[in-house]
Amino acid sequence: MDRSECIEWAGNRLKAGYGRRKINGKHYLAHRLVWEVVNGEIPPGLCVLHRCDNPPCVNIDHLFLGTLKDNADDMLIKRRGWNQNKTHCPNGHALIEPNLDYYSAARGRRACRVCRNERCLARWRARKR
Repeated sequence: MDRSECIEWAGNRLKAGYGRRKINGKHYLAHRLVWEVVNGEIPPGLCVLHRCDNPPCVNIDHLFLGTLKDNADDMLIKRRGWNQNKTHCPNGHALIEPNLDYYSAARGRRACRVCRNERCLARWRARKR
């Protein structure tokens, strides 16, 4: 989606870029306010998501409703996950298939198998003493 079509919130913003408005002493996210003005109340359990991936955008055509899982899936599809773009662990081991930790991968994370094995071995040795 072209960001030139975005309508960016001109008011106060959070560090993450999302617009924020204070009404009667309570803070609201701008994109949620815009959604509610146009479409009515947001059903419980749903979030207002951005098609454009531009947090300050309040263009109603760029917003849609989804669950927390939809939001997480959208992040993964658009490769915005903080852990997705890592190529090496902090200790310099490559994060490629033979070195990806199975237990972390099952939970949707990418972690180093070598480092995990070293931590487990150190704990085992500490218990043996």
